[in-house]
Amino acid sequence: MTPSTTACILCSQNCGILVEQDEQGKFGKIIGDPEHPVSEGYLCQKATRLNYYQEQERLTSPLRKKADGSFEEISWDIAIQEIAQKLVHIRNTHGGTSIAFAGGGGQGNHLGGVYGAMLRLACETPYVYTALAHVYFLGTNPVQSHGIPKARPTVNEIARNPEKTLVVIDVRRTETAKKADIFLQVKLGKDAYLLAAILGHIVQNGLEDQEFKAKHTVGFDQIKPHLMQVPIAEYAAVCGVDEAAIVAVAKGIAAAKTFALRSDLGIEQSHNSTLNAYLARLLFLVTGNFGKEGTNCLHTMFFPLVGHSKSPEEGGIITQVTGMRGIGKLFPPNILPLEINTDHPKRLRALIVDSANPVANYADAKAQRAAIEQLELSVVVDVAMTETARAAQYVLPARNQFEKIEATFFN
Repeated sequence: MTPSTTACILCSQNCGILVEQDEQGKFGKIIGDPEHPVSEGYLCQKATRLNYYQEQERLTSPLRKKADGSFEEISWDIAIQEIAQKLVHIRNTHGGTSIAFAGGGGQGNHLGGVYGAMLRLACETPYVYTALAHVYFLGTNPVQSHGIPKARPTVNEIARNPEKTLVVIDVRRTETAKKADIFLQVKLGKDAYLLAAILGHIVQNGLEDQEFKAKHTVGFDQIKPHLMQVPIAEYAAVCGVDEAAIVAVAKGIAAAKTFALRSDLGIEQSHNSTLNAYLARLLFLVTGNFGKEGTNCLHTMFFPLVGHSKSPEEGGIITQVTGMRGIGKLFPPNILPLEINTDHPKRLRALIVDSANPVANYADAKAQRAAIEQLELSVVVDVAMTETARAAQYVLPARNQFEKIEATFFN
């Protein structure tokens, strides 16, 4: 069989691959594409198992939940008609702000965001819930999950280099953590305490980069009093990390010639996710490790994919129950149950989930499931019967990314 040239869609790297297919279209041998300009033949274990993604137990028909909790197959005409009628009723009765959209396409399927925008326009809703030297890996395991170019050789090079220090923060000793020079095993959901303790030691001991701070930042005087009051020993006990290790890491960041931090969904879709992201960025800003080689930086074509959010004072949109403001016109998934599972008259009453799995991937799975089960209408679009699909009223099957013309905006 002559292999086809394509790209893997299971993480943001979209590595080039060569795929053999039989006459029925089933995947055969999968190898890295040596001609790909970025991956250059590199391949991880996820790409080698693309056949499972392609051939898993796929949804083949629209499903509707029955009174006993089981599902029955229905036609596309019935599914579309019933869902549309219920969306129109909810929109016309309670307003478009009672409807929300979550997800918007998996990896390598970013046109889902475009299609979702048209659906939101029809529903008159603005709400999209979806979760971007010393080297730190915070809540991420690139040796296993990748997400950075040529993840394994990159991590191995850092770990072997005597001039570099690899620090991993995670709740378990992951494959990446096993390669770390320093491993901080934080208690589940306590990342914010650990990050605040590190920042507290830096600021309380005057270890911040004064020149960078004065030249490139604003607002530090508003943050400093809070960091000066951080009880480091107390926070160390809460997050389960030895205070001496926290102090050593803080000193290491401040003294390092360069410092870079890599975080991922491990903290970005967990408890205190917005605070975690903010504190993590304070680490490299306070120490002056931003915008230069070997540190964190912005892409040259950096811009919000959906758009900028206005502040509430400027007429920006906030959520109806919790009053949360948008971030890049997106809303944090962790507040979704609070916007649904309440008797508030302006609560969310309908949710459309596209290629996402809030019950498994958003913080507090029990709360997410309970909220979805409380909705007047819940619809999931996906290729397989996910945990969120089992909690929904309607499940609509989708083609996967290798079965349709799609687009990806990574790289």
